[in-house]
Amino acid sequence: MPSVDAEITAPPSLRVQQDHGCLSVSFQGDWIWRAPQPALEPLDQVLAAGVTEVRCQAGEVKQWDSSLLALLLRLRRQCEQARIPFRAEALPPHLKRLFENAPVITWPEEAARKRAGFFEGAGLKGKSLLEGAYHAVHFTGECAQAVAHVCRFPKALRWPECKLIMQECGPASLGIVGLVSFLTGCILAWQGALQLRQFGAEIYVADLVGVALVREMGPIMVAIVLAGRIGASFASQLATMEASEEVDALRTWGFSPVQFLALPRMVALTCMIPVLVLYADLLGIVGGMAVGIGVLGLAQSAFLSETWRALHLADLQIGILKSLVFAIGIAGIGCASGLKAERSAEGVGTATTSSVVKSILFIIIVDAIFGACSKP
Repeated sequence: MPSVDAEITAPPSLRVQQDHGCLSVSFQGDWIWRAPQPALEPLDQVLAAGVTEVRCQAGEVKQWDSSLLALLLRLRRQCEQARIPFRAEALPPHLKRLFENAPVITWPEEAARKRAGFFEGAGLKGKSLLEGAYHAVHFTGECAQAVAHVCRFPKALRWPECKLIMQECGPASLGIVGLVSFLTGCILAWQGALQLRQFGAEIYVADLVGVALVREMGPIMVAIVLAGRIGASFASQLATMEASEEVDALRTWGFSPVQFLALPRMVALTCMIPVLVLYADLLGIVGGMAVGIGVLGLAQSAFLSETWRALHLADLQIGILKSLVFAIGIAGIGCASGLKAERSAEGVGTATTSSVVKSILFIIIVDAIFGACSKP
């Protein structure tokens, strides 16, 4: 290889010949970086024109440096990507050694995708369901152990973090919960008024709004909002910690991730959701009263009196009990999805989406069970 101060005795050039699909490229002159390089566009055009083999010769090169080596490697890489055989012949000894020692990139052929049959697909789906059930049972057992340990040693629970999570679950969620509940009460009152007005029974809109909100719509709407806001947050936080190996660090130091990370979140959400449900019930009744007074012309005192007469303590108890079950399920699903997430950015997104979908499905199933068990 010549020195940097080598004199240029002959400008670099290349000769391209094509014979029955075989492309021959001959390099001549002094191929050093200070020399004016020839245009390479014609060579690229020939390579794209159905060439079946490429042969390069550099026996007539007098001086060369890394610029010639880079060009040879570029041609070889283009041939590898196009699946074209490449041969370098008559190279100077040092150039040949450097060229042969350069790594070769292999491009594996894509395997043909095999479409799973009916029985194979059913088996894979069943296997996935069984694995999910196993993880759910295992996580439930770990949660039971953590709760038992905290009951014996209350200081084992991270109360400072629990208070911070309560702030996120409770006061930070008042705005969206209040808006959704108020609009839900308005919708219930309006839809009920369309039917009850036909019979002159507009006053029973208060019964419809009060009972429906306290028993069903209040807990469900709060749970759905928290599933999308809090459950997804739990899943993304723990999945990010799993991806960054923070959860592995906890296990290495002898800490249980369920007790250290999941339990404070479950306790915080379980403590705050009854308050949010009562708040949602109140704003939902206010929304229904706004429609009753503004659209139906009912008196405020009559609406409140009818609502108080229709509601019973059992209705409130059912709504609160539902909300507690919803909270445990939402927090548990979010934490379980985050702790078993794959260690990648895609895994974090998948865990977050899976958490929301599973939480909403859990809410619907639990509400259906409560509806089937409650007295008409």
